Amino acid sequence: MQPITIGIDIGGTKTALGLFSGPGMPRLRAAAPSPQNAEPEALVRLLVREIRGLLQRGGIREEQLTGIGVGAPAWVDYEAGRVIYAPNLACLKDYSLRDALTDHFPVPVYVDNDANLAALAEYKLGAGRGFSHMVYSTASTGIGGGLILNGALYRGAYGCAGEIGHMLATPGKGELCGCGKRGCFESWAGGAHIFQHVARRLRKGETTCMTDLAGRVEDITGNTLREAFFAGDKMAQEILQDMANSIGILYYNLYQALNVSCFVMGGGLLTGFGDALLGRVRECFSALHSASPLPLPVEIRPAELTQDFGIIGANLLLYQ
Repeated sequence: MQPITIGIDIGGTKTALGLFSGPGMPRLRAAAPSPQNAEPEALVRLLVREIRGLLQRGGIREEQLTGIGVGAPAWVDYEAGRVIYAPNLACLKDYSLRDALTDHFPVPVYVDNDANLAALAEYKLGAGRGFSHMVYSTASTGIGGGLILNGALYRGAYGCAGEIGHMLATPGKGELCGCGKRGCFESWAGGAHIFQHVARRLRKGETTCMTDLAGRVEDITGNTLREAFFAGDKMAQEILQDMANSIGILYYNLYQALNVSCFVMGGGLLTGFGDALLGRVRECFSALHSASPLPLPVEIRPAELTQDFGIIGANLLLYQ
C-alpha cells in the first residue's frame, strides 16, 4: 500500500498543502489565506479543515493517512515539534504545532523551518541532486538558508542553523535589520531594505526613476528595482550590483566555513532578475574564490523547484 502523506507550507499570508503518495510531486494541492492576528487554534482549525478536504478530494479515508510534514517561517524546536518564534505569524509563538495536529490526526507529524525544507526539496529533487554538501538560500524579502551536510539537513545545537542572512557583514554599520542588529547580510541584500538603500543615495543628491515608479520612497520594492534596472536606471543597477556582491561574499564565507561544493539560490528576487542577479553573484564569488590557493570547483545554481518546493520539502521530511 502506498503511503498517503500531507505536506504543509505555512506562510505569512498563504498556507499551501499537498497530498502525496510517495517522496515525489503532489497528487493534489490546496491553499488558503493564513490567519492574521489570531490565536494558534485558528491556524490549526484551518489546517485540519484543509487536510480533510484534500483527503476527501482524493477519495482517501482519514485512517489511511500515514504522516504530516509542516514547514513554518520560524525558529523551530524540531525535536519537540514546537514553533518558538515566527516573525510574520505572531499566533505561533512558543506553540506545540505537532501536538495540536496529532490531537486530530494520530500519525507522525514533523515540523521544521521552511528554508530547511526548501533546501531538502532542492537537494532531493532539484538543483542540488548529486551533491553531498549544499547550501540553499533565498533571495527575497529576506535572505534565508538551509544547510545540507553529509547528505542530511543540519539544524545545529539549538535548531537554528541556516540563518545565514543574519551573519554580519558590517557589524554595527548599515541599515537596521529586522533581527535588531545593524550590518546583517540580509540588511544589505534583502528586498525589504531596498527602499532604505535608495533613500540613502537620494540624501547624497543622486537621482532615480524609482521614486516616480513607486510614488514614495517607502513604497519602493524589488519589483520597482527590477523595472528601473531593466530601463537602464543607474542607481538601480548599482544597488543590484551591491546586493549581488553581498550575496557573493556571503557564499564565499560559507564556502570557507563549510567547504560545500554547491549553492542553490531561490526566491522572488531571483525570479525577477534571473541571470542579472545570479550572474553577478557568480562573478563576485569567482573573483574571491579564484584567488584562493586551491580554487576547487563550486557550483552556484538557480533553484529548479520554483513551485511547490515548500510542500515538497515538508513531505520529504517524513522520509528522513
